[in-house]
Amino acid sequence: MLVGFDVIALPLAFWAGYALRLGELWPPLIGNAWWVFIAVPLVAIPIFVRMGLYRAVLRYVGAKALVTITKAVTIVTLVLLALVVATQTYGIPRSVFIVFWLFSMVFIAGSRLVLREFLQSAARWHAPRQSVVIYGAGASGAELARALQGGWEYEPRLSK
Repeated sequence: MLVGFDVIALPLAFWAGYALRLGELWPPLIGNAWWVFIAVPLVAIPIFVRMGLYRAVLRYVGAKALVTITKAVTIVTLVLLALVVATQTYGIPRSVFIVFWLFSMVFIAGSRLVLREFLQSAARWHAPRQSVVIYGAGASGAELARALQGGWEYEPRLSK
């Protein structure tokens, strides 16, 4: 599912960078760069696989995964820039790659974080929670009850 999203999102990020940089929805020189839209996922997917972005368990996506995503997107951007320079494709400002990098970070990191949150909320919704009673703990008990309500393992019950 993530590979499919990336195959669509990365060319979209390149187009957004191109369109924002040149200030037009469909810039006239974009026809010279048609091959880059095909090259983006062909370059990115193997790099993402090598960096482990598809094997990571989404439940544990955190700061370490964001560092890996940053490295992978940076490598993809630099490889694409090198391809454009090597093929001498004209009409693509170099600043397009900076905007592409920013959009790619938002799309790739954002998709993983949103999917993680969706999976965790689905797990919380369907997982049975163990009932617990907090008895006579005062302010500490109220704080503990709030903390337990934020989790998904225990369901604090009120005693009457």
